[in-house]
Amino acid sequence: MLVEVMGKPLLDALQGPIDLFIVDNPILLNLRLDSERPFVFARRQGDSGGENRSILGEGSAKLINSPTGGFDTVVVEAFHEFADDTKEAYSLLEEAARNLDVLEPFDRLQKALAKVHEAKEAERD
Repeated sequence: MLVEVMGKPLLDALQGPIDLFIVDNPILLNLRLDSERPFVFARRQGDSGGENRSILGEGSAKLINSPTGGFDTVVVEAFHEFADDTKEAYSLLEEAARNLDVLEPFDRLQKALAKVHEAKEAERD
């Protein structure tokens, strides 16, 4: 449902060139079936990745390390039908990791959503 109701409309609405999609929930890798561009699931090393791990490509994981130690190692994995997406993502993200934590936007979004949820709960009380 997440893919059909939210993911596909967002994918359809995108404009401009996209080199890579990074998702923080492996179920969203199903969007790869509707895209020509690579999709990867990214997580911190040590995080399990949730219950939807069966859609990941066996042995497709690549590790991205911060050359400066500025963030924990990131694991990227692809949908099992598109295991080569991991290689393409790695080549793009390895360069980006020199300057930024590729998971930081997801962390920031989770914190923002938690604050909105807290504010809504406070309004109810």
